[in-house]
Amino acid sequence: MFRSLLIPALLLITISIQAQQKLLNTAHQNTGSNFRTNSEVVAKTYSLPERIHSFHIDSTTNMATLQLRDLTKNGKNLKNKGSIALVDLGTNTIKWNRPFDYASNGFAQYGKHYIQSSPGKSIIIDAENGTDAWIMPNEIYYAHPVQDIALGYKYRALANVASDRLEGIDISNGKVLWKREIKKDYSWNEIKNLNDSTLLIVSSGLHTINLKDGTGWDYDASTGRNDYKKMIAANAAGIALGVLTGTYMVSTGSDIVKDLVSNLLKDDSAYYLASRHEIVSIDSTGNKRWQKPLAKEFASKSELFLKGNDLIMVNRGYAYYNDNLVDYGMPFIAVFDKSNGNQKYLVETGRKKQMINSYMLNKDSSEIFLVMDNKLSRYSLNDGKLINEQPFDGKKYGEPSYLIADNAYLKPQADLEPVATHFKDQHILFTKKDKVLLLDNALNIIDEIDSKDIYFTLAKNKNYSLLIRDHNVLIVDAQHKVLGELKISPDAKTVNNKVYDAQDNKLLEIDLQEFAPAM
Repeated sequence: MFRSLLIPALLLITISIQAQQKLLNTAHQNTGSNFRTNSEVVAKTYSLPERIHSFHIDSTTNMATLQLRDLTKNGKNLKNKGSIALVDLGTNTIKWNRPFDYASNGFAQYGKHYIQSSPGKSIIIDAENGTDAWIMPNEIYYAHPVQDIALGYKYRALANVASDRLEGIDISNGKVLWKREIKKDYSWNEIKNLNDSTLLIVSSGLHTINLKDGTGWDYDASTGRNDYKKMIAANAAGIALGVLTGTYMVSTGSDIVKDLVSNLLKDDSAYYLASRHEIVSIDSTGNKRWQKPLAKEFASKSELFLKGNDLIMVNRGYAYYNDNLVDYGMPFIAVFDKSNGNQKYLVETGRKKQMINSYMLNKDSSEIFLVMDNKLSRYSLNDGKLINEQPFDGKKYGEPSYLIADNAYLKPQADLEPVATHFKDQHILFTKKDKVLLLDNALNIIDEIDSKDIYFTLAKNKNYSLLIRDHNVLIVDAQHKVLGELKISPDAKTVNNKVYDAQDNKLLEIDLQEFAPAM
C-alpha cells in the first residue's frame, strides 16, 4: 500500500524545504570574445547558495534543475550533504530548494518528474513546491514524462533487495496500475520508446511493455553471469571506470559480471541482439526469426551494425564487474546474414585479455580499424581478412585509446578544417598520455600532432558548431570560419540558441544570437 503524504498536511513536511520563491542574484561577466564584432562575449550569471555539481535545462519551461554540492575544505572531495534546487530562469527565482544527502540517495529527472531514491524506497517530488508527493516501496527504473507512469521493482524488506516484480505506478496518485515479472539480474541495458505508450527494454532479454496495462511479449536471454570470483582474481588489474551513469544502469547485486550484451539494433523487418550465448533476430510481435549460438565464454560486450544484408558483430572482449571494466571473452569480428543468421565468417582479432579499446570504419564501411592495447589492426569487412597489423609501443606513447572520426577539426591557423579533409588517407590516433599520432593507411606512425590543435564537436545547430578543446570552445559557422571563443567547461550544454555552463556556484547563460551575421 502507498500512503498519501497530502493528508494530514503535517505529514507533508518531513524535511525542511524552502518552497518560497527566492530571488536569485544575477549579474554579467565576460566569458569570451566575438571575433566578428571584436567585442567581449557577456554571459548572464545566476548565483546559487552552493557549488553547482550538475544541472539540467528544460527548454519548454525555461526551468533549471540544479544539484548543489560543495567541496570539502581541501577542495579534493565532494561533501555528502547538499541540495536539489529548481530555478525559474525567466523570473530569476529559486522555485524550491530541497536538502539532499548524496551518500545515501540518488536523484533522477524524467521530463517534469523528479525522483529521489534510496534503498527500499523512492520518493516522487512535487514539482511545484519540492515536497514529498508520494513515497513508494519500489526501486524506480524509469518514468515516462508524457504518460505520467513510473516503472519500479517492489522492494522485499526481509531479503533487503528488490524483487523481479515490476510495477507500473501512476505518478499523480501513487497507485499501482499493473504488475509483471521481468528479470533485472544484470540491470536494464537499454530502453526504446516504440510509440507513445509502449517501451522495449533490454534486461536479461527483450521485453515490450504497454505502459497503461503492463502487457507485452518477452524473449529471455543471458546478459551476465554469477560467481565471477575466480576470474576476477585473475583480472586483479582490471581498469576501474567509476560508477555507471544513466537512467537505467542500476546495480542489482554483488559477485556478478554484466553487460554481456550488444546494442539493440533494428531495421524495417526485425530487432537484432547478441548476448552471452547467442545472437538472435526477433520480429515486432516477439516471434523468433532466427537464433544462432555463440561459443561458451566467447561473447562479451559487443556492438552490432548493418551493412547491406550483412549483420556485423564487433565483440569487444570486456565486461563489467561491480562497475569495473574487466577482461572477458574473446575479441572478434563476425558477420551474419541478417535474413537467416547464417555466419559468413568469424575472425578472432586477438587473444583473451586483449580487449578492443575502440574501432572505426572507413568511408564506405568496407574496412574496419581496431585499436587494442598492444597493436593496431585493419580488416576487410567483405571477407574478414587481415589487411595490416602493427605493434604499438604503449610505454613510449601511452596505451592507444581511439581513432578520431568525423567530429574532429584541426586548427592550424585562423579557421578550422575537418581532420578527414586535411589528412586524406591518413588517420589520427589519441593515446592515454594525450598524444596525437598521425598514421598512414598501413598503420605506421608518421608524425605527432600538437593535441592543442585538435577540437571536437560539442554541439551544433543549423547556424553554428561549438568545438571544444579542454576549457576552450570555438564558435564556427557552416564554412568552418571561427566567429568567436568561449571560456566554458566540457560539461556546457546548448539549449535552443543558448549555451549554459556551471562554474562554481554560478550558472552561466550565453546567447548565441550575438554571433549571427548582421542583417
